Amino acid sequence: SVGRPNPDPPFEQISQLPVLAIGAEGDQPWADQMRGVFNRSRHPASRFVLYKGESHGAPLLKDDPGLAQAIAEWLAAR
Repeated sequence: SVGRPNPDPPFEQISQLPVLAIGAEGDQPWADQMRGVFNRSRHPASRFVLYKGESHGAPLLKDDPGLAQAIAEWLAAR
């Protein structure tokens, strides 16, 4: 359903893909979902960024002014 992460998404194809997973500790269950996606990726370029707080999505860009540039650089390298 909308607004809730799938507890068992099809992660098999993720193992070979580079993943940039970003979340905030207090944004549950989404932070755990992002950690799960990252943990299933075996790609050496995969990164997991975990922030303190409860921000979700675009507010993280305000919380960390360097995040947009970091995302852009990570994407450009792929």
